[in-house]
Amino acid sequence: MSLAQYLRRVLEEKVRGPAPAALAPAERAALWRESVKDLPHTPPLSDEAISRESIYDSRV
Repeated sequence: MSLAQYLRRVLEEKVRGPAPAALAPAERAALWRESVKDLPHTPPLSDEAISRESIYDSRV
């Protein structure tokens, strides 16, 4: 195996990580928390913002 092939394989494994089915639920949750820890905190949308009337108001 060439160096380029080896590096590609190693990088693909790092990007993919372990298969989710191979991890316990607590491990999956820990990986998810780690992956989102640096995302900005944004408040949830209000009920009005996601209401059917608000979404489809201009399509009538």
